[in-house]
Amino acid sequence: MSNRILKKIDIIILAFLLAVTFLIGSYRLLQSPPVWYDEGLLMQVSENIAKYGEAVIQQSPDIHVSAGFISTGTPFLYPLAGAFKLFGIGLLEARSFMVFVMMLFVSIFYLSALKFFGRKQAVLTTLLLVFFSSFYGNGKNVLGEIPGLLFLFLSLFFLYKLEKNNFGEEKYLFLAGIFSGLTASIKPIFLPFLPAIFLGFIISKRLDKKYIFKIIRFFIYGMIPILIWLKTQFGAEDTLPTILKFYSNPYYIPFKEMMLNVFDNFLRFFKEFSPIYFMAFFIIWIVGGLLSIKKKIKISIAEKIAFIFVLFILVAYLRTLGWYRYFFPAHIVVLFFAPRYIKNIADTFFRKYTYIIVAFIYVALFSLGIYQIGWGSWLAKQYNNTKTDEFQNYFSNNDLGDKSILLYNVPEAVVFLKTSNYYQYMLVQPEITRGASNLRLVENGLIDYILISNSDLSIFSPDTKYYKKKADIQRYSLFEHL
Repeated sequence: MSNRILKKIDIIILAFLLAVTFLIGSYRLLQSPPVWYDEGLLMQVSENIAKYGEAVIQQSPDIHVSAGFISTGTPFLYPLAGAFKLFGIGLLEARSFMVFVMMLFVSIFYLSALKFFGRKQAVLTTLLLVFFSSFYGNGKNVLGEIPGLLFLFLSLFFLYKLEKNNFGEEKYLFLAGIFSGLTASIKPIFLPFLPAIFLGFIISKRLDKKYIFKIIRFFIYGMIPILIWLKTQFGAEDTLPTILKFYSNPYYIPFKEMMLNVFDNFLRFFKEFSPIYFMAFFIIWIVGGLLSIKKKIKISIAEKIAFIFVLFILVAYLRTLGWYRYFFPAHIVVLFFAPRYIKNIADTFFRKYTYIIVAFIYVALFSLGIYQIGWGSWLAKQYNNTKTDEFQNYFSNNDLGDKSILLYNVPEAVVFLKTSNYYQYMLVQPEITRGASNLRLVENGLIDYILISNSDLSIFSPDTKYYKKKADIQRYSLFEHL
């Protein structure tokens, strides 16, 4: 076939993949997943960037504090702020932006797979992505994982192009460096990408005299977005030791408890669906890679870097509280590189039945993916969630006017308020709080309303001398000044 026809085929395939992504991603967009804590923080920062040009959080109507305590960087927050300036500020606009980012990521994923593996495998691999429920569970929320993966895959793509040109094209060196820096600065979970690149260069013997100055330039290019991130996100009150301590152990887990987490999280890969699904593909990737080495088939630098990055993520995940989101980026990377080895493994061990086995595996995986999206996943169980509707309806029908309200550790509620006269107390982590002085205003009855999660009422309950409960909104209580 001519190149023109092949390009048309690719356009048709990509259009289909994007249509599937849009339909699944936009279904029950505001309800599933429900709005939650981190999403509220990130939307607040982006809103303030759009309004004031600074990455800050409103602590009170006249006090804004640095956003350095949140774990998502300005390479994501500024584009979202740009969307707010263009289309307005709200949950619909924010999540529509996330659907757009998901579609953009699917495009890069497919086009990268075309370069790495060829058309047939690119289609199969990308179909696994668009029928992967966690892609939407983590992608529809206003979070940094999918944008970070977008930058990561762009970096891998240009690293692949760079190797194909024997490191001869400066533009690929520049683009790979820039996108690697954007990847590392978007979330702490992506920080290991830079050392993974360095180790990948070492393993591929690219640090000799022939390449060393190009590698140095690569890392200089990578530092550009990192320096911009440090300049735009962190204020004078954010010290480097505090930031590093937060990034290295964001939940401030004691060492003994961390060791228990390592054991519990390790067991998850043998008894829970998402970790088992990940581990199955990871083992396929390892076996396929070993077979390639045995057959002396060259493995690209980009793939080596990706594999090292996944190992780093797994080690980091083991010490956490165990939420699947902490190894989600690794899962997407594995989902990209592992499937192409299914046929190679079947060829090696079951040559006579290769096509039957491969066809059965893919049909089973696609069926499982569709079932998870429609019925079996956490995402699907949230389709009938009413949290967003109840919040929107309440604050639409009960305008607070100019009266003040304290949000007690519920930053997600700002999304629904129709007033800027709000105060916040945020217990981000045990050692990170903001707005503690606002609690004294409540203790003296100087705030008109208080919104608090029912789970926090045992920690902080408004004094009945000043306040009475006005309404229950989902799992939240709204108190009104007497």
